[in-house]
Amino acid sequence: MAQRISGSIRQDAAAPQRGALPFPTILAYASPALPISAMGLPLVVHLPTFYIDLGLSIAGVSFVFLIARFWDIITDPLMGFFADKFHTRWGRRRIWIAIATPILLVSTFFVFLPQGSVSASYLLFWLVVLYVGWTMLTISHLSWGAELSPDYNARSTIQAVREAFLVVGMMLVLALPILIDQFIAPGNIRTGVGSMGVFILVFLPITVFIALSRAPERKIADYKPVPWTQILSILKGNASLQRLLGTDIAVGCSVGVVATLFFFLSEDVLKLTRPQANVLLLCYFLSGVIFVRFFVYLSHLPQFGKHKTLALSSGITVVTIPCLFFIPEGSFWIAALCWVILGTNMAVLPFLIRSMTADLADQDAVITGASHRTGLFFALLTMTNKIGHTLGLWVSLLIVSQIGFIRRGENSAEVLDLLRHIYIWFPFALNIVIFLLMWSYPLDKKRQEDNRRILEKRFAGEHLGI
Repeated sequence: MAQRISGSIRQDAAAPQRGALPFPTILAYASPALPISAMGLPLVVHLPTFYIDLGLSIAGVSFVFLIARFWDIITDPLMGFFADKFHTRWGRRRIWIAIATPILLVSTFFVFLPQGSVSASYLLFWLVVLYVGWTMLTISHLSWGAELSPDYNARSTIQAVREAFLVVGMMLVLALPILIDQFIAPGNIRTGVGSMGVFILVFLPITVFIALSRAPERKIADYKPVPWTQILSILKGNASLQRLLGTDIAVGCSVGVVATLFFFLSEDVLKLTRPQANVLLLCYFLSGVIFVRFFVYLSHLPQFGKHKTLALSSGITVVTIPCLFFIPEGSFWIAALCWVILGTNMAVLPFLIRSMTADLADQDAVITGASHRTGLFFALLTMTNKIGHTLGLWVSLLIVSQIGFIRRGENSAEVLDLLRHIYIWFPFALNIVIFLLMWSYPLDKKRQEDNRRILEKRFAGEHLGI
């Protein structure tokens, strides 16, 4: 079967469509990633610890985020379905981004700037509302980016620019609490997280307006709805999709563990201050910004491609994360050096996985003869990433509560040592899984270019009535 498909790809090949886009257009499209990351980073790093510090229990916060995230996971395939199906005069993707923006603005205010005392029910309600808007925005934005260009390398560039905006947004939102703690309100946890919320409230409407007014939607063949009963069969019959989604779960789980436990490790185990911990995060993300261009270049080389670059990136984590065992208490500069090394591949996995998902949507269209189901593929990708994050957050907080860890309290050396082991060995094992899944991944640049030739030929034939 695979040989027949491969043969048909090469026999039907025609000249590929040009995939180049003006760089200002790519910048306009990618700009909403700035506030998206300003929201996404605190959701996995700051907010669980923030609400624990406000008085909620570790187990309670773990349960609230688990329920909210799984509700979010349920809505992902629904959003993918609607994003693919409905056409409007403003396109299929941009309309949902416009609808999501006011939902996110309201929920951001209540989640990031809570007034007075808070409860688990308060947190759960507003997290659910925020995740509804988050799902609408992120799936639509990712699907839109996947369809901006049909070119294999151009897609990596688009996603890399988007990832650069994500990282810059993370760095800016991390710098705010450092500056506030230093010059305005030292030690005030509400002010630090609140400043992140204000950043989102200011930049989300501005960047969404820029994207919607300056970046186009590329014409895609009409969507033919996929019955829900066929979604499992799509997964079952597509080994490449299984590998990619499995990789995404492993990435999300690894990130969920290290993000959730970061302040526990940096403040309670390494005995660093909150401003020092935030500087560590800045070092981590700045390192990712500096090295992302190198990994984009590596992914363009035929001998590596996207999948082997992704595998090599996970190998960096496997080699470097055990270094955290050797950081003495209070040693900020040694810790900073370790997080700089760990951050070199920080931005690589997300943008490559998204670019590879767009390639898989093309291959699906070639093999099945169906029209593009990009929204569905990105809904599945977003769902698996959230499953991974949720599992990482829930499992890590559950284990931490079970070993008797007390946030900002007196903990035995054994408890603190166990926390360090959890932080290191979970990501270590997960990145070995990522390496094994990706090294022999079958969809490379040559196969993708063949897929694009077939699709462009088919698309031209439909418009000519052939």
